[in-house]
Amino acid sequence: MSELKLAIFDVAGTVIEDHGEVVSSLVDALAAHGIGVGSEELAEFKGAAKREVIRFFGWRKRNEALTEAAVEAVYGDFVRLVNGRYEEQLAPIAGAEETFESLRKRGMQLALTTGFGRETLELVVRRLGWAEWFAAMVPSDEVEEGRPAPYLIFRAMERCRCRSVHEVMNVGDTPLDLQSAENAGVALNVGVLSGLYRRERLVCEPQDALLATVADLPTLLAQRE
Repeated sequence: MSELKLAIFDVAGTVIEDHGEVVSSLVDALAAHGIGVGSEELAEFKGAAKREVIRFFGWRKRNEALTEAAVEAVYGDFVRLVNGRYEEQLAPIAGAEETFESLRKRGMQLALTTGFGRETLELVVRRLGWAEWFAAMVPSDEVEEGRPAPYLIFRAMERCRCRSVHEVMNVGDTPLDLQSAENAGVALNVGVLSGLYRRERLVCEPQDALLATVADLPTLLAQRE
């Protein structure tokens, strides 16, 4: 395996605990605008860019495209709801900070990518005091297309001045995370079971390893040396 120089992490369910805040906030925001979507329908879109999800379900439920003003109205309500829930309850995955420290000691840069927008991503990082850990933080509203497209990963690489995907490890808890990493061609595509998805679902996706949580990453890397 090539020397890994950059570790890219998803956020909700990967490095912070996921208690359904994202899905419930989307359900409530869509419902407030007359778009009834169940949490089960939204589950497969976990990790996607939220505006893209809103557009998709607006079309599916109304059989016509939402105007951009309508998309922004729903999105604004989603941000307000999810940020409010994270203000009340936000916790890192146990062992995440120790893993960050271990990877930094190995000489790796760290980055975050997410289906959230900049406002929510910055709220999470600020409340947890994590800004010092990450060389890049890329929200979904800074790329043209969200997961499963590889552009979040590429943008993180660009900001970290990492030129080769063969030096990149990507870590995520959703099928879209794993598909995005596969599409990017990263050296190590790692799934974690700390989010909404169980092993039997993620094992069907492209991945090099499935771990219980990010706390197991240092052990995985030591085993692969």
